[in-house]
Amino acid sequence: MALTSLHYLYMIMVVIILVIMLMKKEIVIPCIVGIFAMGFLYSGSAVFAVQSIFNTIIYSGNEFWGIILIISLVVAMSKSLQAVGADALIMAPIKKIMVNQTMAFWGIGVAMMIISWLVWPSPAVPLIGAVLLPAVVATGLPVIYAAVAMNLFGHGIALSSDFFIQGAPTITAAGAGVDVPEIIGASIPIWLTMSAVTIATAFFLMKKDLKKSSQLTPAADNNFKHEEITQSKTAKYVAVLTPIAFLIDIVAMV
Repeated sequence: MALTSLHYLYMIMVVIILVIMLMKKEIVIPCIVGIFAMGFLYSGSAVFAVQSIFNTIIYSGNEFWGIILIISLVVAMSKSLQAVGADALIMAPIKKIMVNQTMAFWGIGVAMMIISWLVWPSPAVPLIGAVLLPAVVATGLPVIYAAVAMNLFGHGIALSSDFFIQGAPTITAAGAGVDVPEIIGASIPIWLTMSAVTIATAFFLMKKDLKKSSQLTPAADNNFKHEEITQSKTAKYVAVLTPIAFLIDIVAMV
């Protein structure tokens, strides 16, 4: 099949959108302009071009309403856990292993990864940060490396795999026209490589920086204070039932 002007316009818009993303700017307006331009080039009608914008929104909605609903529900769940205080109880065992900087780095990272797998990284950030960050800083781990661990394990390892919610693989699979399990299976080698390289690099850079400068160690007592958490019966029940519900869901999915 020969490439037409419509194909070239599409490729140009893809490049433009990628450049805008690299500039960390919003891409909504450029996407709308691109859809309008392609619709107009295809039909020569401004009316059809406007219709193309709405048809695109409807089509994408039909593809992704399920994902949007799942993400909305897990965000609501994380907010509910915070509201009743169950988040602190769920994270309490992890605090006990944070006895030094190394354990704090891996502890907050692995916790972020697990929670991100279950509730996605964005709602996991306040959930993990509010509960574990004071304990992490108390070990002397620089705040910047706590953030590095959370971001790499959460938005990196967890989001790039997304084994449980499967939002990201579903989007990729829909665009490629293949099944979600096929996408996940094919991505595992590069996912493992990326995970090992990025985490190992960050960890060794952290160790190197800590040896070079003791000024990176934060004054934990001045910036972060441990708060006493009221452990109501509701919080205890929710803290126990939530992991059990997730385990049941995972077993059912498998």
